[in-house]
Amino acid sequence: MSGEARTHPTARSPVLPLPTGLWPSVRKRTRADWPVVLACWALLACALGLLSAGSLYTESVTLAGLHRELAAAPPAARSLVVRTQILAERLQVADAAITPELVATLSITGGELTRALVSAPLADAATDPGSVTRLLSLASYEGLDRHAVLATGSWPVPGRNPVEVTVSETAARILGIGAGSTLSLVGRLDHQPVTVIVTGTWRADPGDAYWLGDPLLLEGSSTTGSFTSVGPLMADAADLTGGPVHGTLDAAWRAVPAITGFRPDNLDAVATSVDGLGARINAALPESNQATLTTKLPAIVAAVDRSVLVATSGILLLLVQFAVLGGYAVLLVASLLLERRRTETALLRARGAGFGHLLTMAAGEAMVVTVPAVLVAPWIAAGLVLLVARNPALAAIGLLE
Repeated sequence: MSGEARTHPTARSPVLPLPTGLWPSVRKRTRADWPVVLACWALLACALGLLSAGSLYTESVTLAGLHRELAAAPPAARSLVVRTQILAERLQVADAAITPELVATLSITGGELTRALVSAPLADAATDPGSVTRLLSLASYEGLDRHAVLATGSWPVPGRNPVEVTVSETAARILGIGAGSTLSLVGRLDHQPVTVIVTGTWRADPGDAYWLGDPLLLEGSSTTGSFTSVGPLMADAADLTGGPVHGTLDAAWRAVPAITGFRPDNLDAVATSVDGLGARINAALPESNQATLTTKLPAIVAAVDRSVLVATSGILLLLVQFAVLGGYAVLLVASLLLERRRTETALLRARGAGFGHLLTMAAGEAMVVTVPAVLVAPWIAAGLVLLVARNPALAAIGLLE
């Protein structure tokens, strides 16, 4: 028909697929330009690894230094020892007041709580009381069989007559006794006779904090004035609280915190728990049985806390430098990829790519570089710290412990 106008379809510009359909293009572009992508990934992985290594090294060095300073303190100084003179029938009341307080303190770091009972001094029954210079005592140390090695014989059985005891090898040599020996003793205060039979000997490890460096336990004897204490003769607790031993007992609750349980973030909690511990215990005890707390742990914790602060501050500058280096690496990688993709970006815009398309492709390529770098960085950091720890000059700090 000549009067009708003909219409022609309007030419449309090619339209890129939705952003979610651009991932194949990202993969192809990454494979085609893999040397540059690999170089960017290596740069970013090394920067993140170095930053992670700085943080890991700081934590490891601080923790190792903290544990080393605590280990350098004498066991008796870093332990909590609550001691009181008490009659056997009141021991349970004292235990109910003291044990929960020490358990609460040890719950922060972990460790071991044991009770030691020591009788009043004894002497050889055959020695004239006026010429006695050597004193002995019956004792019961909770956990002795876990910390001492039985050298000869066997551990004592409670309720026997004569009372069964064991003695350290060093004390046995001083006394000239061994398994099977019988000792006739008499109380220095109540003059009551006590007969004991030695069932075995044991040896102690001087490096074990359980002994608190006590020379009587480790060396078998200690001298005070004109008297030399030897032993002690280790019996079961039942023989001291309900056996032939009479009079008051020297009772000690010994809390030994675990060194590995101390961390920079719980030092304040330890100091707070120990502060006022003696007052809280005495408030719970009957007035007739007050206790004394012996420890230097607060002073040790304060000194260690200052050392941790100095060590952390000294490495803080290094961490800031690593952070700056990591940020620079990220900017460098972004600039490198942006410059590399400048021409392609212009072509994509010419073909109708919108902001969403370009953002999706950039995010996809960033994930290809960033995600593997983040996954590898901790392993790089661990390897760097391991290499530093293997340095002979740093082996003494115990970085790998």
